[in-house]
Amino acid sequence: MARQAANGAAPGDNEAMDVPAAIREQYTPKLVMYGSTQTHSLGVKAGRILGIPFRAVPVRAEDGYALRGADLKKAMEEDVAKGLVPFCVSE
Repeated sequence: MARQAANGAAPGDNEAMDVPAAIREQYTPKLVMYGSTQTHSLGVKAGRILGIPFRAVPVRAEDGYALRGADLKKAMEEDVAKGLVPFCVSE
């Protein structure tokens, strides 16, 4: 017996795919990816392909160019205040 999606459609039916598409359309514009200013361009490109903005958090030489938690937290808090949703952090 074929499994059914929450909306009752069987896998492979177009109707079964409508739920994820609707969710993507509603939430993707609000998602934000984070990384440092030293993050490989692949992270930025992945965000572009997915339609998710990439926010580069500045890093400093004296910190070994490491992404610091306090800086990341500040960036995320600023975005949440704008109604955005932190989604992932890229190295």
